[in-house]
Amino acid sequence: MKQLVVIFLLLTAISNSPTFSHPPDSLSVVIAQSANDSIKAAILLKHAATSLSQMPDSAIKILQEAYQYAVKYGQYSLMIDIKSKMGILSATHSDYLNALKYFQQALKLSEDAKDEPKISSAYTNIANIYVYLSMFEKANEYYSSSIEIKEKLKDKKGIANTLNNVGRIYEKQENISAALEAYEKALNIFEELNDIKGISATLLNLGGIYTLKKNYNIALAYFDRALKLKQELNDPVGIMRAENNLGFVNVLTGNHKKGIELCQKSLEESKELGHLEGIQYNCECLYVAYDKMKDNKNAYFYFKEYIVYRDSVVNTQKLQDITRQEMLLDFTRQMYVDSMRRTEQQKVKELELQKEELKKEEELKRQKLYTYSGIAGFLLMIVLAVVLYRGYNTKKKANEMITKQKTEVESQKEIVQEKNKEILDSIRYAQRIQEALLPDDNFIKDCLPDSFIFYKPRDIVSGDFYWINKTANKIQFAVVDCTGHGVPGAFMSIIGYNGLNRCIGEYGLTKPNEILDALGNIIRNALSQHKQNNTNVYDGMDIALCSLDTKTLILEYAGANCPLYFIQNQNLITCKADIQPVGAFIESKLKPFKLHSYQLQKNDIIYLFSDGFADQFGGEKGKKFKYENFRTLLSSISSKSLAEQQQIITDTFENWKGNLEQVDDVCVIGVRV
Repeated sequence: MKQLVVIFLLLTAISNSPTFSHPPDSLSVVIAQSANDSIKAAILLKHAATSLSQMPDSAIKILQEAYQYAVKYGQYSLMIDIKSKMGILSATHSDYLNALKYFQQALKLSEDAKDEPKISSAYTNIANIYVYLSMFEKANEYYSSSIEIKEKLKDKKGIANTLNNVGRIYEKQENISAALEAYEKALNIFEELNDIKGISATLLNLGGIYTLKKNYNIALAYFDRALKLKQELNDPVGIMRAENNLGFVNVLTGNHKKGIELCQKSLEESKELGHLEGIQYNCECLYVAYDKMKDNKNAYFYFKEYIVYRDSVVNTQKLQDITRQEMLLDFTRQMYVDSMRRTEQQKVKELELQKEELKKEEELKRQKLYTYSGIAGFLLMIVLAVVLYRGYNTKKKANEMITKQKTEVESQKEIVQEKNKEILDSIRYAQRIQEALLPDDNFIKDCLPDSFIFYKPRDIVSGDFYWINKTANKIQFAVVDCTGHGVPGAFMSIIGYNGLNRCIGEYGLTKPNEILDALGNIIRNALSQHKQNNTNVYDGMDIALCSLDTKTLILEYAGANCPLYFIQNQNLITCKADIQPVGAFIESKLKPFKLHSYQLQKNDIIYLFSDGFADQFGGEKGKKFKYENFRTLLSSISSKSLAEQQQIITDTFENWKGNLEQVDDVCVIGVRV
């Protein structure tokens, strides 16, 4: 029942996708005949607007040309519109970092021009980007600034639209009372304006809130009213969503017959619209309703339909999540770079100001000296008085300068501490992104039910990671050691993780050696290592990759500098890896990876690992642990349960390391067949 409530709320979101038409063929003639460059800029801007979705490459070139015309004649309004269009173009093609940059430039131009409507629009655009980045606090700040200006301009419709956006943020943060307050304010404004479209959208939002609060009668009233307005507007997507929401709530309240009737109608409309999520949610609603009515035949039919469309939607969402995570990592890295650049620029500027002040003071001293020297010829007493005054004044200024410099030093210290905190916060955010990429415990348990993972990054983020995938009756799993550790290693781990997924999902590869060959090409292309002028980039990764057939127990393995151990008949067997990394470009030494195949027996144990454990310094003499001791350790504990093995490996590592610093990321995986 709870799952139904969560799923149906997804259908209450409003989607406004702009539609662009092809530009007219006569545009170049119109531009050529326009003598005024400001008119040319306006024509180019209008032309670019029609090209945003149909011809994005042409659109960006047109916008850049239009911007030059606008700058030449100081057309601030056009300059703002052009930067906004460039932001929209970037956002449309998922380039959110550039979109944010263009919207911020539009905001700066709007502030310089004191154009409050455009300032408000820029605030809203920036907030929308932060919503996509899941940076809800930042988004709320910009929405609040936008609302403040809209209130000053008495832009009631704009206020109501922004309140709906704010309400959705509160919903995502599970702050139901705040979301309800925002939606109710928006509804009051739309009703005052008699804005049917805005009223119907807000009613859907309110229906969702009251469903979460389990006030089903109120929710039904809102959804029913929304449906009537959507029908009046002839909005097919809105009608489909309203009927679906009504169907869900009827199922939740036990009115299964009514719920089936509504969801059947919504399902037909979803199919006509090609709306995959609508089809998925309606099939699930019908499955649950028929299941509760003990109609097993229909329940089974709609359950199968639900699974088919759910998998399609989930695969799309997974691809979007990976894109979002890559983009968030790029955004975090850019924040780090920008923060360091701003700090350096601020320091340089302050030093230049200090030099200028000292230069002026020296010049002032010289002028005073000349003046006092001239006066000295007239009266000795005046000269003595002036000298005493200068001495007192100089000492006072020196004391003031010392006090000022001390204050500036304290201020710089606070700035550096704040910047360090910002950098650390950014790295911790990157840690959450990296942890989200790793397989979750339920998936690991499903794929490798009898296994353990000892994973210990050296820094906050790691260059080591583990990867698991399931295809048919085969389980692929790997331990990967990327070049470096910390932030550089984490960047490489993103490339490696996505590359492994591409090899399986996009290229359809299953053999470990073929996967490693393809992964090497992906890494070299990502780092542009094939370019002749890029001779200093040799980053790559070491990896042990296995594919286990769960029916035949045949293990296939390929390795790049990472060997494989397995225990069979109480003997530890070593599978040697190829002595070359994946991805690092050394053209003369590149060779295809070798495939190794082994027939395992039930209860055999497989061990994958990075070099971090064996390379750790410790013990009484502060020496490396080494692979020989590592093999001895694994042999000695192989008869124990994997849970006990994990604890022994953890304790052994910590006791060996003692008070010494951890030298590298560590990852060890054990799997019992």
